[in-house]
Amino acid sequence: MNARPNDDLTDGLNTWALTRLDALRREADRLVGLYWGWADRQRKARPRSEWGRLGVRVRAQQNARSLPGAFGVEWFETY
Repeated sequence: MNARPNDDLTDGLNTWALTRLDALRREADRLVGLYWGWADRQRKARPRSEWGRLGVRVRAQQNARSLPGAFGVEWFETY
């Protein structure tokens, strides 16, 4: 029995998944950058008492169970 076709399928799926994950990460980084650009413009246009306290970031997931390239988008409160 030849296991090669299954190996090719697995390799192809892994490549596709990692490529897609990388594209999602780049999109998340782009959107976070847009948010911070908007927040910066709002801070410059408003008094400090009207500034929001929410922030957002993209972080790599680096625990033992995370897959390569895994990431999370986190909202956080600033003080």
